[in-house]
Amino acid sequence: MKSLKWNAMLMGAGAFAMYYLDPDRGRRRRVLLSDSFVHGQHVSSRFFARFRRDLSNRAEGTVAETKRFLHRDQPTDDVLRQRIRTLLGRVVSHPQAIEVHCKDGSVELKGWIMSWELDDLRHAVRAVRGVREITSYLHAAEKPDHIPDLQGGKPPRQSAALFGEKWSPAARAVSGSAGALLLASRLLRGKSPLSLSGLAGIFLLTRSALNRPLHTIPGAGIHVDKAIRVHAPREAVYAFWLNPENYAKVFSHVNEVKLESDGVYRWHMNGPAGVPLTWIGHIVRLIPGRLVEWCSLPGAVVENHGIVRLDDDTEGYTRVQVQMSYTPPAGLLGHAFASFLGIDPRSVMHHDFVQLKSVLEHGVTHAHGKGISLADLGMAEPRAGTSEEKASA
Repeated sequence: MKSLKWNAMLMGAGAFAMYYLDPDRGRRRRVLLSDSFVHGQHVSSRFFARFRRDLSNRAEGTVAETKRFLHRDQPTDDVLRQRIRTLLGRVVSHPQAIEVHCKDGSVELKGWIMSWELDDLRHAVRAVRGVREITSYLHAAEKPDHIPDLQGGKPPRQSAALFGEKWSPAARAVSGSAGALLLASRLLRGKSPLSLSGLAGIFLLTRSALNRPLHTIPGAGIHVDKAIRVHAPREAVYAFWLNPENYAKVFSHVNEVKLESDGVYRWHMNGPAGVPLTWIGHIVRLIPGRLVEWCSLPGAVVENHGIVRLDDDTEGYTRVQVQMSYTPPAGLLGHAFASFLGIDPRSVMHHDFVQLKSVLEHGVTHAHGKGISLADLGMAEPRAGTSEEKASA
């Protein structure tokens, strides 16, 4: 068993070394990995700053609640009403449809409410400090049809407690620390983590790190939005985006794009750790000179959707805005692994945009280990430009 573990560790170390010491792309991968660590440090410092503020605010709130509990003062009618109105947004979907009247601790509720929210509202109002009795004149409706006060609205805001959609910084820090201790206690004793305490540790660590329910992680999508200014005519920039087969010539993460039929292309790309990914996508919308929109076909290994918008900017520049959403393999876990390797779409897109900007402005760039010119893309050379522009280039 020990020899098997050592062999697995040696194979993993060898694969890691091959990936980052590759003579062609190893240097860029090492730089991206270093950048990812620096980014992680910045994210961690911001998180701990929020954690300190959250913990401080909770401590102040606890002290204030303790003082109010000890003094047992009766709030004024206006203060009590404001407390209840603040509560409504966390309990019902249409708080504006409910009137609140207070008199010496007696609360009257009037208006409309959805029937399944009535009991929750009564329990919540009864728990408000200062409420002595509740009189309800609420009209409960099964459906909002023909009731203007119940049209639209938003679901009640989720609690930041452990059963909420999002956890507070304090809850994430405490839960993550507890999960790390549980998991470390199993591993340090040489025991399998696949026990009740080990699995609990894995759950707490994953849940606190990603800050979303675990059942949404496998299919969770990622959204990327980026914009650049290119010193080239909008028509020239549009000509590049109009032909996806050009993407593989300029973008380092795209190996090949082949035209299958009218507007349908087969994509070959590099995934995490260089794993090849293939899917079929099609162009779903075109606005000549302005917009290109594409989408993957159902069943793609990486479901994705993207829009490129082009707008005229000042001084002969074109503003290029790319909005992309995708679902990586294994959802957020796959995205986290790709980010660790320094090949998540945000960093890759930044590198590719630099190459795109170079070829469109200066007529040449470097991709896939060789020089690429506009002639290779079947496009005309860029405009001559002024002498100052040439000198700056």
